Amino acid sequence: MSLTSKLAMRQLKNSPKRTIWAIVSIILSTAMLGAVSGFAASGIQLLFPDYSFLELMSAGGSGLLMLVAILGAIIAVATIVVITNVFRVSAGERMRQFGLLKSVGATKKQITATVMYEGLHLSVMGIPLGIIVSLGVNFTVLSIINHWLEPINSRTSDFAVYFPFVFFPLGLVLAAVGSFVIVLISAWLPARKAAIVPAINAITHTSDIKLNAKKLQIGSYNGMAGFFFGAEGHLAAKQLKRNRRNFRAVVISLTISIVILLASASFLTSITNQTNMRFFYVDADVAIIMFSSTSYIPESLTTTAQEITQQLQALPHSQIHTFGRIDYSLVTTSPDQEVSTIRILVLEPELYTSIVEQAGAAYGSNILINARREVDIFGVSRDTHPFGHFVGQNLEIYQRDPQFSQQIHIDGYITSRSNDLIYLAYDRMTLIVPNWEVIVYEWLVLTDYPEMFTSYANDNILLDIGPNRIAFASNVSAMMSETRVMRNLFSLFAYGFAGMLTLIGLTNVISTISANTRLRAREFAVLKSTGMTSQGIGKMLALESLLSSFRSLCLGIPLGLAAAYGVYLATQMGSVRFPFILPWEMLIVCVVGVFTITFTAMQFSASRLRGRNIIETIFL
Repeated sequence: MSLTSKLAMRQLKNSPKRTIWAIVSIILSTAMLGAVSGFAASGIQLLFPDYSFLELMSAGGSGLLMLVAILGAIIAVATIVVITNVFRVSAGERMRQFGLLKSVGATKKQITATVMYEGLHLSVMGIPLGIIVSLGVNFTVLSIINHWLEPINSRTSDFAVYFPFVFFPLGLVLAAVGSFVIVLISAWLPARKAAIVPAINAITHTSDIKLNAKKLQIGSYNGMAGFFFGAEGHLAAKQLKRNRRNFRAVVISLTISIVILLASASFLTSITNQTNMRFFYVDADVAIIMFSSTSYIPESLTTTAQEITQQLQALPHSQIHTFGRIDYSLVTTSPDQEVSTIRILVLEPELYTSIVEQAGAAYGSNILINARREVDIFGVSRDTHPFGHFVGQNLEIYQRDPQFSQQIHIDGYITSRSNDLIYLAYDRMTLIVPNWEVIVYEWLVLTDYPEMFTSYANDNILLDIGPNRIAFASNVSAMMSETRVMRNLFSLFAYGFAGMLTLIGLTNVISTISANTRLRAREFAVLKSTGMTSQGIGKMLALESLLSSFRSLCLGIPLGLAAAYGVYLATQMGSVRFPFILPWEMLIVCVVGVFTITFTAMQFSASRLRGRNIIETIFL
């Protein structure tokens, strides 16, 4: 073993805590890279089991590989930020040693090699463990996914989705090589800087001291901290300013974690809204829809709907409600209303009669549903009543050409809606009429046997209903179950990925705070010798954690909310729209978590210095 390698190994042994945190970071990054490649291999095996690499590219597998590359790049950037700071702190601690080595003839190449060997030793210890962890993560996550998919697969055995565990050696090799390159890059950046510091500056530890005459006076920030928190606040602010590089690394890591968690929360909220939008409110086990496959209303569509209704009602253990609908465009509306379309809804006679009585209108009236369920920025849903001023008016409507418009009078309105009506009128203003030529018919069914009912309706009643008509039944109970499964899967991947990246960042936060506090043992001893109590030092450290947390939140929350809004915009698909929902629960978690992490890490590190002899600490 060369001298530089021995010096590197000795440094790792002399700083066991920082070494452990560095190894943990390498393990996590390697595990994430290996897990991502493993999930990709599983997805490729599921989607393209018999494809060669070239066939995979032409069949759409390039998109999956591109996603893997993007995730790998995110992991690499986060890991480089963390591990670079570890080596920078290590090089800073050894700066005087480097100066002494240079004074006796050590070259820049040897100084660089010493730090690079630290990265090599850490890689040898961390990367194999990371590969093992990645296999465990792959197997565990895929087992959970397959367990969640089991109820869906049991209903659709012909199209069962099962993610196989794939031992993918190439992916593991790439993960190991990628982690090793990341560590080398992270070590080289501070190693290069340490190598160019002059020996005299390194020995006297003045390489980072830069005086600026314009900044020698006490800044307003320090003055405010001293004004509100006394001498401890002034010292805390000065410490953050003096060791800005260390605390900058803490702020960056916490900011990245906040951004990732808020973006993940917004992604899950958007996906949940997308999947729940259609059937969230419906009180039915089976939903059936029939519509025209052409742009015009086919003849005898109503007759076909009546025949289907009779056949459905003949089935036992079921309650059936029939609805017909067609959408029209509005020629003019009230200037303060953003309404461009109206849905004409035809109900079965019994339900229509009850609606007319509820509105206090005569039979044959056109009744407006004056209610809309909206979701505010905090995700709280409420009913609003924005259409009441249309009552008594004639609305001019058209279907395809405004020149062939017609008028329809609104005689009354209702404000309370059953869940079935919410389902049918969830996205637009809706008018209930006694009769109309409609283009879509829907049936909502309550039954004790939704799977059997759906299968029988599709195979016997809806199989052949004539030309220019399309009809099918959907098992709403199964769809809601599948929605919950998909939501769980998205949560697992999104929060799992965000959580792993957050853990990588937290290793940086904890190791930086611990090293910084440990290096200040002499400073604490001097403060005690001048009369500061242990409570005063504790207060100073608490204020340091408070100020660094505040900086992280001031930067992380705006960036995180911007990322959350960007995710919201990216997930707006098709005609389904919903408002941006503030991820306030995750926001609270981030605020509490940041303060807790910084305060706990700093106080725990300081507790290890208590009980030391003041004289020995000062002159050691």
